[in-house]
Parts: sequence; structure tokens; C-alpha cells
Amino acid sequence: MVSKYYGGFFNIEKPSQKLCYHSNLVLLSNGRACISLIIKKLKIKKIYLPHYCCEEIKKLFYIKKIKIIFYKINEKLEIDDEFNIQKDDYILWINYFNLKKEYFNKILKKKYKHNIILDNTHSFFEKENKSQIYFCSARKFFGVPDGAYVNIPNLNIKINNKTNPNLRFDHLYAEYENKKDRYEKFIKNEKKFSNQIYTANEYSKYLLKSINYELAAKQRIKNYHTAHNLLGKINKCKFSLKIKQNCVPFCYPLVLKKNIRKILWKNNIFIPYFWKNINKKAKIENLLLNNLHPIPIDQRYNEKEIYKICNIILRIK
Repeated sequence: MVSKYYGGFFNIEKPSQKLCYHSNLVLLSNGRACISLIIKKLKIKKIYLPHYCCEEIKKLFYIKKIKIIFYKINEKLEIDDEFNIQKDDYILWINYFNLKKEYFNKILKKKYKHNIILDNTHSFFEKENKSQIYFCSARKFFGVPDGAYVNIPNLNIKINNKTNPNLRFDHLYAEYENKKDRYEKFIKNEKKFSNQIYTANEYSKYLLKSINYELAAKQRIKNYHTAHNLLGKINKCKFSLKIKQNCVPFCYPLVLKKNIRKILWKNNIFIPYFWKNINKKAKIENLLLNNLHPIPIDQRYNEKEIYKICNIILRIK
């Protein structure tokens, strides 16, 4: 055993808290690693997936040679298809923008019981029942190299501590670099994520124990209400934008008659697409792809900055 050293250079600061937010869940590298573990545990043969979901999720199930049945959603972000889930079938449901928790609890959970996999990628702060299969992503909410949590009831699969050796962190430290250079570093790093069941690296674990989650949640909620007060009158969405008390939103989903992303990009407001490569026959999903603008309302921004973003939108809508 090496004795403690005194003096010399400083190590990285230790986190102020001993546990992560989801300390009772399994911490892996990314969402696909979580899904790979779910597939391994459940031995999934057939999966029902929404057209409106990440392309990488679709690819993962294709690679695993699992039969995929795609389903549509309606304007309320609710399932628009009827299907009969068999005992060994599973349906993956996304709590879009963390606005559909009530729909999941009151309808889907009761209807599909243990055959539903809850994708909480947009709902990091939600803590589900231990009997629920679900996963969420820390990377979608915080500046960490990797990190995603998964819950699988009665998990008896041994998970090794191997981390993804290809990940780099330089895009996280490039705050004052050219935006284009930062984005290129980000995209380059994104390509290094895989479907392998890697655990999160040690640096991510440190960072996840250092975050003030209560403050982050409060700022997101405050920013969401600010954005809705300013943009609600021009929002063309058909789904409810009301959030329950303590519900922490992912973004402010602004639906417009036209796509204004390019204009926003010129104003240094970077709005992603959710999600590309959607079946052209899926009408609602393609409308959301093009006309839904996920406005950032996260903890990086104060009320003044949300006002600035919204006022730019109001001038160009």
C-alpha cells in the first residue's frame, strides 16, 4: 500500500458529494451501451420503435438482428398505432422533452406493464420505480465526457469496469475556441461512442458527483417558464406545454410554421434536429423534424440570456 503524499502538485479536486444523482442505477458510458445491456438481459427478439427517435438506436437494433416494428405518434406525442404486444415483445417509448410522464404512467405503463422500455434521454431528473426498465443520459444535460444510467430489474449480469479507450475530452474545454472548431471536435468525439457495454470513465464519475443538481433543475424550470411566457403565443404545437411541479424540462419545444434554424445559427443560437432519416410516410414525425425547434433553456443560461434568445426568435418568426 502506497502511503499518502504531502506537498507537490495538486490532484484533481475531489467531488463535494459522495453519490451521483442516480446512485442506485448502473452507470455506463452512453445510451447505446444501456440499450445493449437491456437487450442482453431481456434477450429481445422483437422491438416496437417510434419513427421519431434517434437514428443510432435504430441502427443498434438492426445490428443486433432484432425484428423492428415501427410505430407512429400523433400531434400530442402519443402512440397513433394499435398493436398487440406478445409476452416476449418489447416496446421502446420516449418521454419526449419530459412532457409525457403523465401519459406514460396513466396509460402506457398500465397497458404494457413489464414489456415497455422507457427512454428517459430527455428526462434525466426523473426517478422511476425500481421495477421499471429505463435509461437516461447525463451527457444530454451536463458537460461530462460520457455517462448514462440504466435500470434493469433483477439484473444478474456481471459488468466489467472497462471504459471506452477512444474518448477524448478536449471539446469540453474549448469554451473560448472558435465555434466551428469546437463543433468539429464534438462531432469527432461523438463518432468514438459505440454499442459496447463500457462503464463511464473515472473523470465522468468525478464530475457527476460535483454537480449541483438542485440548482441545475431550478434554473431549467425557471428558464422554461420564461421561454414559454415569451414564445407561447407563437408556438403551433398541439401537445401540452404545461409542466408539473418539480418536472425538469429538457428544452422548450417551439413548433413554427417554417424552419428558422439557419437564421438562428447565424445569430449563434444552435438548434439541433430531432431526428433525421425519418420515414417520409410518417407525416407528424417529419413535421416535428423540420418545424420543431428545441430551444435551449438549460442551467448554463440566466433569465437575461433566455430573453435575448426569445427576442431574436420573435423578430424573425
